[in-house]
Amino acid sequence: MGYQLIETIEVGSGGAASIEFTGIDQTGQDLQILLSGQVLSGGLNIDMRLNNNSSSVYNFKRLAGNGTSASSASNTSQNRFILQATGSPSGFGTFSNASIYISNYASTSNKSISIDAVNERNNLGTLMELYAAGFSNTSPITSIQLIGDGGNNMAQFTTASLYKVTAD
Repeated sequence: MGYQLIETIEVGSGGAASIEFTGIDQTGQDLQILLSGQVLSGGLNIDMRLNNNSSSVYNFKRLAGNGTSASSASNTSQNRFILQATGSPSGFGTFSNASIYISNYASTSNKSISIDAVNERNNLGTLMELYAAGFSNTSPITSIQLIGDGGNNMAQFTTASLYKVTAD
């Protein structure tokens, strides 16, 4: 198995509403996104859409923990992935991190996705999340959008790297 960097995008001065990977090469097996980010103006989350699809085709089961308690949630029909541990609002001082793995992205089957995210909030504790998710759409993935939740911009230096995973 090999990893090939497709693109790294870093948000510039003033922030940005989204990070978008487009024209994704269809010659790999899987995709992986490594994300380090923060949302400005009170936003808590970074959302993800595939192929700019805003239909109710996203589903997930989530396990979360903050060091003192654990919780779980699920949703079988939403119009985007809401990555709750990825936004760490400005003023908390640290960026959140996530690894997003998309299996069989070039296939004409529904896609399986796993997400591992962590958010440190200085004196307010840490939030860690694991997602088992799905994209109920048979189109190959050609674009990925990472969006500041609630219309809030992502902070300067928020960075996302997209990798293609190959069989070799």
